[in-house]
Formats: sequence, C-alpha cells, structure tokens
Amino acid sequence: MKRNLCCMLLLVLAWSGDTMAKCASSFLNPVSDVNWQCAFPMNIGGVVSFGVNSDNRDSDTELQNPLCSCLLQSGHTLVGATVAFWEPSRLIETVKDPYCFPSIGSQLANLDPGSLQGGSDSGSQTTSMQAHYYIFPVWAMLDMFLDVPCLAGNRVDGGGAEMDLAVITEVLPNWNNDLLAFLLNPEALLFSNPATLLSCMADAASQANGKPIDALYWCMGGWNGVYPTAGKVGAEHMTEASGVLGGRLIYQIGRLGALLDHGIDECVAHRTWIWRKSNYRFHFAQPVRGSQCLHYGSPTPTWERKKNKPTRGDNFTQVIFRRVRCCLGY
Repeated sequence: MKRNLCCMLLLVLAWSGDTMAKCASSFLNPVSDVNWQCAFPMNIGGVVSFGVNSDNRDSDTELQNPLCSCLLQSGHTLVGATVAFWEPSRLIETVKDPYCFPSIGSQLANLDPGSLQGGSDSGSQTTSMQAHYYIFPVWAMLDMFLDVPCLAGNRVDGGGAEMDLAVITEVLPNWNNDLLAFLLNPEALLFSNPATLLSCMADAASQANGKPIDALYWCMGGWNGVYPTAGKVGAEHMTEASGVLGGRLIYQIGRLGALLDHGIDECVAHRTWIWRKSNYRFHFAQPVRGSQCLHYGSPTPTWERKKNKPTRGDNFTQVIFRRVRCCLGY
C-alpha cells in the first residue's frame, strides 16, 4: 500500500498546479470515515447471525449450506462452516471537478483545460460527473484478520492487499460520449427505452424493503438505469447522480470482464459479466459520512438529505461493501 500511495502522491506533486485549490478534499481516514455497521449482519454456519438492525434488513446472510467442502488448488479438501459477511473492499469517487481525488486529498492538472467538467443542468435536469474506482481492502490495510483466508489480501485469487487506483473515467472515451457508450454496449438500445424501464417499478418496490431484484440487472430501483454506461445522468441533484454513477461504474467493470464476485459461492470467486447487484452496497464517506448502508437503488428520499456540501465542490466518495461467502475451516 505504501508503494502505491507514494506513487500517487508523486504524481500529484508533479502534475498539480494552481488547480489544487479547486478540489476541496481531505485524505480519507480508513478508521473513522468507514461506517463499520455496514459490515453486518454476519452469519456463521447458517445458524448464528448477529449485527442485524433496521439499516441492513435484507436476505444477504441467508446460507443454504451451513457446512461446506472445497477442493483447493493443492489437491486437498477444505471442510468447514459457511460464513457470510460484508467486506469493505472498494472506493468510488464521483466528482464534478475532473482529476479531483478527494479520497487522497489531491487533484491533478487537467491536460485539456475546459473539458470533462461536470455539473448539473436544471434546464435539462441532467448531471454529469467523472468517477474513480479504487481497490480498498480496509481490513488488510489495517493489518486486521490476517489469518482469515476469505478477506481481500489473504486470498490466492488476486484479491490484493494494497490500496490502488484502478479506473479513472477521465481517460475512458465511452464515459464522456453517449454514442461511444452505445457502441460498447449496444444492448443499451433494448434496456434504456421507456417501455423496458417500466419493469424497474418492481425493483423500486422491492428496494424499499432492502431487497434488490438481481434478475432486473438493468435497473437501480427508482434511480436511473445502468444504461447508458456514461457519465451523464437524468437527475438534477448531485447526490442521487453520484449514487447512480457509482452503480454504473461497477456494472461497466463487470461488462469488461474485470469484476469478481465473492458472494455467490463459498469456494471460489465468480467472474460476473452481469453484476448481481444485491451483493454490493455502499455508504457515503465524503463530503458527509453517511449513517445508512445503501443498495444501488435504495429509495432516494430516505437517505439523500444533507449528504452534500457544495462548498466541498460537489465531489463525493463512496465506500463499497461487497458480500462475501466463505468456507472457513481446515
């Protein structure tokens, strides 16, 4: 982690100029800025559950097989109890200011001044923002639970133990051009039309009870859908647009074949080209730390209020928790 952070800070020093003042941000504290309540509920062996409260009511820890056995790469068989929990493992920044990185408290100079700038248009009721995707294995960074093989940093499948910046949309042409986004994902023609989006009413109703419908993968409750996979959203408020774009970025990473889901099988992570959205939830860490654990599509009126500070530049940071199912044994 130290090596990667040093590289990012050196880039900041080399590329930043007077644009630094435009990006109001502060380095994210992995202890105080993470809402640890979102790691619950936890389930052991399909019998013992703890940490259940009104903010995390869903079926995320239902385990069909309390006991498990997994064939390891070494040829040995691992036998143990199935456990399920939520792991803080990713960060997503959604920013109005291009090349603003609020999580590390810095900004890079825009090589093409005047372009890529985000913001809201009240006339067309649209909002555009850039997004950044970080590998953020909090428990590994804090040297916690190092003997638990289920956690990022302890896995043999490339989970990663260091913080790293994986995606910045400023350099993705499709994020800043709806036509290119359509060429990359032509199925958007089917899933982003008004008739198909009517099916999202069912997902919106289910999300009110904290249960996203994975079969309606193109929906995010009552929010905008995942298509087009671009940085412009039909929402006037920056806070809701931030949530939508966080979900779109995760979905796009999956469509590119780079999304591993650890919440499907207790023995192996599955590469998911189409996300299982119920396996992801988040809370806002910046500019205002959120107290609620949200799915992508949670009813907006229940969480949006007082989550933004325009004086901080309309730049947001989300801490992503993903569901983990694991066979814990010997």
